[in-house]
Amino acid sequence: MNDTNQKPHVKAKNTAELHISPIWILPILALLISGWLVVKVILESKIPITIEMRTAKGIVIGKTELKFRGISGGIVTDIVIADDLSSVVVHADVQPSVEPYLTTETLFWVVSPQISLAGVSGLETVLSGDYIALEPSSKGDSIRHFKALKTAPPAGEDEPGLRITLQAEKLGSVSEGSQLYYRQIPIGVVRYFQLSENRKSVQINALIEKQYEDLVNQSTVFWNSGGIKLSGSLSGFEIQTESLSSVLAGGISLFTPDMEAPSVEGTTLFDLHEDYDDAGVGVPVEIQFASGYDLNTDITKVKFHGIDVGHLDSIKVSSVNGNSNAVIATVIIDPSAESLLNKDTQFWLVKPTLSLSKLSNLDTLISGNYITMKVGESDVMSRDYVALEGPPPPDFNEPGLHFYLKASSKGSLSVGAPVLFKGVEVGRVANVLTANLNDGIGLHLHIKLEYSQLINSSTRFWNVSGFDISAGLGGVKVQSESIMAILRGGIAFETPNLEAVAVKDGHEFHLLDSQDGTESTINFSISMSSADNLEPGFTKIKYKGFDAGVLKKVNYDRVNNQVIAKLGLDPRFENILKENTVFWLVTPQLKASEVKGLDALMSGAYFAVQIGDGEQQKEFKLADSSPALDWNTPGLHLILNAESGGSIQPGSGIYYQDILVGSVQSVRLKEASKGVEIQIFIKPEYADRVKSHSRFWNTSGVSIKASANGINVNTGSLDSLLSGGIAFDTASNISSTLPIKNGEKFPLFISKETADQQGFSIVLNLTDETSISDGSQITYKGIKVGEVTKSKLNLESNSVELTASIQNNLRDLIRQGTRFWIAKTEFGLLRQKNIDGILSGPELRLIPGEGNIKNSFTVLTYTPVIKSRMSGLNLVLESTYLGSVSTGAPVYYRQITVGEVLGYELSTTANTVLIYINIDDRHRALVRDNSRFWNTSGIDIEAGLFSGVAIQSESLESMIAGGIAFATPEEPGVQAQPQQRFQLADEVNKDWKEWRPAINLNQQPN
Repeated sequence: MNDTNQKPHVKAKNTAELHISPIWILPILALLISGWLVVKVILESKIPITIEMRTAKGIVIGKTELKFRGISGGIVTDIVIADDLSSVVVHADVQPSVEPYLTTETLFWVVSPQISLAGVSGLETVLSGDYIALEPSSKGDSIRHFKALKTAPPAGEDEPGLRITLQAEKLGSVSEGSQLYYRQIPIGVVRYFQLSENRKSVQINALIEKQYEDLVNQSTVFWNSGGIKLSGSLSGFEIQTESLSSVLAGGISLFTPDMEAPSVEGTTLFDLHEDYDDAGVGVPVEIQFASGYDLNTDITKVKFHGIDVGHLDSIKVSSVNGNSNAVIATVIIDPSAESLLNKDTQFWLVKPTLSLSKLSNLDTLISGNYITMKVGESDVMSRDYVALEGPPPPDFNEPGLHFYLKASSKGSLSVGAPVLFKGVEVGRVANVLTANLNDGIGLHLHIKLEYSQLINSSTRFWNVSGFDISAGLGGVKVQSESIMAILRGGIAFETPNLEAVAVKDGHEFHLLDSQDGTESTINFSISMSSADNLEPGFTKIKYKGFDAGVLKKVNYDRVNNQVIAKLGLDPRFENILKENTVFWLVTPQLKASEVKGLDALMSGAYFAVQIGDGEQQKEFKLADSSPALDWNTPGLHLILNAESGGSIQPGSGIYYQDILVGSVQSVRLKEASKGVEIQIFIKPEYADRVKSHSRFWNTSGVSIKASANGINVNTGSLDSLLSGGIAFDTASNISSTLPIKNGEKFPLFISKETADQQGFSIVLNLTDETSISDGSQITYKGIKVGEVTKSKLNLESNSVELTASIQNNLRDLIRQGTRFWIAKTEFGLLRQKNIDGILSGPELRLIPGEGNIKNSFTVLTYTPVIKSRMSGLNLVLESTYLGSVSTGAPVYYRQITVGEVLGYELSTTANTVLIYINIDDRHRALVRDNSRFWNTSGIDIEAGLFSGVAIQSESLESMIAGGIAFATPEEPGVQAQPQQRFQLADEVNKDWKEWRPAINLNQQPN
């Protein structure tokens, strides 16, 4: 029976389904990331390279970078020394991006700060440090080891610009980096230079910047503009230079006369001329002159603001505008000044003018006439000009104040006459206007910009041209504003009210004939014995060069038999009238032995004054002569001692390097001794020129020396020749000296030659308490070489400053390293030192140094160690202790003195004693490299039961004062060399005394 509920049969699947668990996603992802990181590390890992360099100076591990055009491409990782020690090897890691360019053509070099005449480079490394620059190249084979260049390579061929080659007979001042100039603008640079193939010339490779390529074509001319060219003749000196940079670093200038000429290729070869004149380039310009008398071909220069911009090339006579006698001068203008040649430019000839009415252009007496120019403002260029007769008047565009003066007549006024304010030239007469002579003349005045504020509506002008002469019994009265006003004419002015309204250009003033009015005066009187040389209304009172008053009248006082002079004083000098003020009369005195008051020859006698102190006073007595300045007067007051006064007198000048720096105040006899005492005054601004080692001498009169070669006449200044004078000098390289105070005394030598013979001045600083007096000797090897001339106490350093004089012929002893010490008296059992110092006092001794000449030293407080002598054999002995060895102790060989102990000192490590000895030349052959030295100080006692007591000593002297002995073996070694060292034994080995070598004392050193 069938079961109707039976389920149908289902056939099983033969293939199973593939299932991946989600847990595998993370390992797969991690694997992919790891692979990507490995690839990234490989791609970004830096590439190690090595660079061989001559030195690693400036290279720092971990800091110094490899850069290309300022971008870092790697860093230094290590520095090692090459195996052959001839160089260093720098290890560096570079970026992977650089790998394709690490080829045999790639270049490396170190960039560091470089400062030279050609310029400054690598300045950025001052803060960041040196770096290694690289110039990559894809050409060549791939390598990892490179050799660095010593310097940066020249600009590459791919750098934009025009490359040219210049050929010259010699390089001159041109160097790598020198600039090429066009109109003084740098447009290129010298890349490198080399000898030509035939070795007969120099070829210079240069690069013209791209923006200036069109300035060079086949007509271009080149010349060397480096350094300075100096040439001279009777007409003057010529100095040629291009610019300061070309003077220092060398330079090349170029000029292209034809801008339309064909262009050039990089292979074009140009000649480099020696200088501008040799190049023969320039802009020709024709200038018409009225005459050619003052023009000289190739000598007359063209100048602009004092700078040479051309020269006169030729002169010819031609017909111009109906003038058949016109002189045409052709001048050649430097191409760099071509821009000055516009149609408004003006030329004129500058030459000296010497006359009573005019004195100008005196510089041309030496430099020669020259053509100068004033540049116009036109944009139109020109090459033809007509020269002016003189400089053109300034226009109102010139800085300063321009205005007019109306005058009734011109008088001696002319163009260029000075305009004076209180004697100072502040402007000039720019032009004389004579359009309408019926109304007088007009003067165009130009005041310099810095003085224009002195002119306002209250200003008054007057004529000071020429001079006003009046004569009287007192002399000749000459009135003038200045010498220039006498010769050229002049105008003076005053501005009473500086707060008045200012004026503008074009303002008009009236010119007065003379200054109007004077201020009221203060009356006072001076009594005197005589009225000689006095002229009322003429005799002045002068104070510091100013007219302070005038003599009004002279009265005779019968009661007191004296003359009373009534004077009027300018109120501005009211402070003169003090109780202790001194007046004296200055008159010209011309005698064979004395010349005084030369300024009074023209101005007449005058009253001089020295202001005193105290209450105001109006009655004075005339002094017989000028008083000495009070020592409270600022400056330096000194006393000079001399055997005689000669022509020195009060008022004689004191000169330093031919400059008047002071005056003689008084000359008087000494009270208790022969000779004179001269009080002098040095102005405050020159007081620091006087030092303790300064030397003063008399420059008065004439010194005549005759010989077979002729007669030599020496004089001082004209003032010192006539009225006496004193000069002094001070060695400038002596610095550590105390300031000079008022009242200090110096000797006055009769001449400079005598002063020079006194010796070479030095300064010694003494810290020892030993007393050194003036006159103490300075000796070297027992010979006097100088003496102490002055001693001063320096309270600041608690020391004594000694000024000493060393004989001139021995000044080579005084050098850097020279040592001075005081030779003190010493007593001993067998020797005494410096016994003569008991009577003469201590002396200074010296040991010369070997450096440069020096002038200032410190005296040693001890006797310096003498390590060697000029003659003999100098040796060094080493010992643990000094024992009783002393300086001067003898050195024995078989109990015969053959040498001496020079000195001793501790070694630098202080563990041994170094004893310096000298063996005399006669016995130097006795010392061999195997000789033995021992200390012979004291006595050697040997005692025995049967032999008794034996006492041995080298000598009585060595027993007391110490000594050194030596012996040489039976087979002597090589002769000892200077400064050879030996050990000093404390006692002698008995075998040494048995040595008996035969040594030829006449044997010469090996």
